[in-house]
Amino acid sequence: MTVKRNRFTLPVDGIIVIVAVILCACLWSVTYPLKAKWAGLPPPTNKIEALSYGYGDTQLSYRNIGMMLQNTGDIGGNVTNLKEYNYKTLQEWFFVTYDLDPQANYVPSLAAFYFGAVPGKERLKYIVDYLAVVGKDAGFERWRWLAHAVYLARFRMKDQERALVLANQLAAVPDADMPIWTKQMPAFVMSKVGQKRAARDLLLTIMATDLTIDPAEINQTCWYINEHLRESDDDLKNNEVYAAYCSRQWDTLHKEKNPGLPKITPSREK
Repeated sequence: MTVKRNRFTLPVDGIIVIVAVILCACLWSVTYPLKAKWAGLPPPTNKIEALSYGYGDTQLSYRNIGMMLQNTGDIGGNVTNLKEYNYKTLQEWFFVTYDLDPQANYVPSLAAFYFGAVPGKERLKYIVDYLAVVGKDAGFERWRWLAHAVYLARFRMKDQERALVLANQLAAVPDADMPIWTKQMPAFVMSKVGQKRAARDLLLTIMATDLTIDPAEINQTCWYINEHLRESDDDLKNNEVYAAYCSRQWDTLHKEKNPGLPKITPSREK
């Protein structure tokens, strides 16, 4: 007696599912290594075209462009290294936003504290040049961006000549509310380029002419002169300002007696 067995038959729907799974696996194996690549910063626009980023609204356009610059390069789960940006194009975008709102601080802060972290003198010069422009604007404490440009030039770029030019521009900003160190900045840079006497004379001149300096700032200035700007033949004992404000600190710091120095009590009172 022959027993007939029922042959297993796969329904059409099942065949379609299996084929689809195989095709998906093949497609995944091919596309898995592929990742989205950043094409780089887009070409900058002019002020009129830039308004399209905010549908004609200047402030919205400014902020949208700023957000675009802040997040550009972060695509497909990848973060772009700051070294991979084109800093000339980036600077052009900075100036596009500057045309939209010359008094806003969002993009300058982005340039100074975010993109300013990039290594390399050739890249940083674009950041410094931009900050030097926006930092010369009067009002709203815009001088702080010029001060940051001095910092980047002096300590990050190691370009003391450029730092001195910027420091002189900072000291010349006509803002009565600027702290005293902004006026002293050229002297600090001069001391690093071998111009110790010029730096010392500038600091002493500020002490003698600026009546807004408080005693703590006078003491700090004297300390800087005594520790960094003294020379064996500087003849400071004959300088009236130094004798009045700094000679006693020199005696204290170095445990020396100088009876020939005038015993004048440091005071701004006349």
